[in-house]
Amino acid sequence: VQMLKNNVVQEQFYSNTFGEYSFDANSGDTLDVRIDTTGLPYLVACPSNSVHHEILTSTDSIHTNVNFGIQQYGVDALVNNIYGRFRPTQNSIVKINAGDRGNQFNFLESAYGGTVSTTFSGPVQYVSAASGALVPSAVVGNTLTYTIADFTTLSASAFDILLKTDTTAPIGSAVCITTKISNIAGDINPTNDSLTMCFNVVNSFDPNEKTVYPQNAKAGDWLTYNIQFQNTGNDTAFLVVVKDTLSANLDAASFTLLGASHEAITQIKGNVVTFTFAKINLLDSLHNEPASHGWIQFKIKLKNGLPNLTKTTNQAAIYFDYNPPIFTNIATNQIAPLAINNYSAANAAIKVYPNPTNTYFTIQHNMQGAVTAKLFSVDGKMVYSTSLQNAKQVIDVSSLSDGVYTLEVSTNQGLRIVEKVVVRK
Repeated sequence: VQMLKNNVVQEQFYSNTFGEYSFDANSGDTLDVRIDTTGLPYLVACPSNSVHHEILTSTDSIHTNVNFGIQQYGVDALVNNIYGRFRPTQNSIVKINAGDRGNQFNFLESAYGGTVSTTFSGPVQYVSAASGALVPSAVVGNTLTYTIADFTTLSASAFDILLKTDTTAPIGSAVCITTKISNIAGDINPTNDSLTMCFNVVNSFDPNEKTVYPQNAKAGDWLTYNIQFQNTGNDTAFLVVVKDTLSANLDAASFTLLGASHEAITQIKGNVVTFTFAKINLLDSLHNEPASHGWIQFKIKLKNGLPNLTKTTNQAAIYFDYNPPIFTNIATNQIAPLAINNYSAANAAIKVYPNPTNTYFTIQHNMQGAVTAKLFSVDGKMVYSTSLQNAKQVIDVSSLSDGVYTLEVSTNQGLRIVEKVVVRK
């Protein structure tokens, strides 16, 4: 729900499970209140113009029962969020929220089925379905497949899995997970049917942390932020509040909550996002380490027009009960120094394998004209460049450090294809 003044969003609020919300306003304000249905299969059926126009006065400064009626108009299968944390030798629960959007809000729908696949890469191995989750219909290598008869009956944790991180996994190496829904009849928004998230392997870490994916992007791209927190005190935390002051480079109006470990009241005022976990009852790590963790995941857009090499930094403050705040690290994203294109049909012209790799990879292409291959590190520096003399050429990366690199293959005719290459020794 959004509150606007002079057509500018002032505050945003994610309602609780009862549909309740609230805003702070001033006497004398003239405001519009609306529900943001962008990209959602919902219509505002009431009020008829979809907006409540509210005028506050000194004698009428509190308005209540500003209600909306919502109607669903189609099927929307989606992959909403993927979350995991990976440490050598440990089993990690990967939360994969995928399925029917209508069922998330308890709308009644006709049954419909389809296929879900999850593919992972990096120094991890599949262990099993998580407790209470579905068992895959098939497991082939690093791909799990599920055949679903009725998405509307699934819980939010139906596709959660356990992955074990290799004992020798280097700190900072990438674990990437892709979940995709397919074979859905009448899906009104196929653009949200697939999601990829990458996470770095950690070890001996500060449990209160903020991360961003991807770390390189271009102006106007979506960024996904994860905030992790842990109660490392010696007693239960009854209230946890997380405050995140968004960078001026981010479009606060595009903020989209993807998921959280516990139910939170989420409110955005200007560029400050507040997550209030009331009655969270988060146990302390001394008495119950697994139950002492919490997390938040949201996405937000970089503003258009940001110049190359612009850095976007963000830090969160975490309050446990009434203690002073604990600050996370600063998560940094940088506008890539080259125009990194989204994956497109053009990528069919190139194959890169093996990927991940430890010593070399092969580029196979069917591009015409003079073809050049360049590798860029995450900080935007070019670390390798060569002309491709053959349709299949081996690239030696044995001298490069572990990490995720951007491969740009381009021609003198203006075609440019971008892939991610993971180097793991």
